[in-house]
Amino acid sequence: MSDRSARDKLIGAVSAWHKRHADLLPENARVRQEIQAEAYAPTAPPGLKAEFDEMFDKRMPQQVESDYKKLLPPGSSNGWASKAFVCGANAGIIEHGQYDLERFDPQVAAYLRKRIAAMRSGTATNP
Repeated sequence: MSDRSARDKLIGAVSAWHKRHADLLPENARVRQEIQAEAYAPTAPPGLKAEFDEMFDKRMPQQVESDYKKLLPPGSSNGWASKAFVCGANAGIIEHGQYDLERFDPQVAAYLRKRIAAMRSGTATNP
């Protein structure tokens, strides 16, 4: 697989993933905004803002990076052919739904879907 076709395959897989998660992504952003508003509120317990910032700005990105590195075979950063292989392999994983939220974290997916359903039915309340 050429570098370009591997990249194109990965772009297509990620685009399809975004479409499958079209309702979950904005709802997840709303949840984060709600948590942030609570953490940044003047009435928030001392240290909550710092805990929020540590979690969302440091620990979560580090966890994502760590999880991603576990997927890479040793030496995969050596040369374009290896990188193209990794791109193609990741595209296949994404295409087969292994990174879909329902499969990766079903509890979070269920929570977000419940919020979406409540919002659509008009029964949503602030958590």
